[in-house]
Amino acid sequence: MRKHATALLTTLGMIVALATTSAAQQTASPSAPAWGKMKPHHKGLVEMPILRQLNLSDQQRQQIRTIMQNYHASTKTQRDELRQLKEQRRAGGTLTAEQQARVEQLRAALDASAQQARAEILNVLTPEQRAQYEQLQQQAKARREARRTRQPVTP
Repeated sequence: MRKHATALLTTLGMIVALATTSAAQQTASPSAPAWGKMKPHHKGLVEMPILRQLNLSDQQRQQIRTIMQNYHASTKTQRDELRQLKEQRRAGGTLTAEQQARVEQLRAALDASAQQARAEILNVLTPEQRAQYEQLQQQAKARREARRTRQPVTP
């Protein structure tokens, strides 16, 4: 009898543990849309968390998603080449002058592409959203600067 009770309690405990794990996994799924998770991979690219604060329409979200996908597709080879050069520098310590010049070329090309993508995204926004975007971007810049100089920021 005691063995049956122990087996029953063990089985019930396992069922509860599995149910709890399953429920936790279901509630852990992200609620934000996939486009909102995208982060900039290069300086100058629009930061998506700021865009989440602009109350974008579904159509605007789709347009921005398309712009970002096109940006990432068009710069993939450049980003891969830059990544390889950086890994080579980490492994060997230095790059040749030719390789360093190529790094600078790639960075400039990626900057230009990022600025183009940013301009396309800003064209999707309404004038009010653009104004709000610029304000949010200035606030973010002030926070970064304050962290750099270790000064408190007033909102």
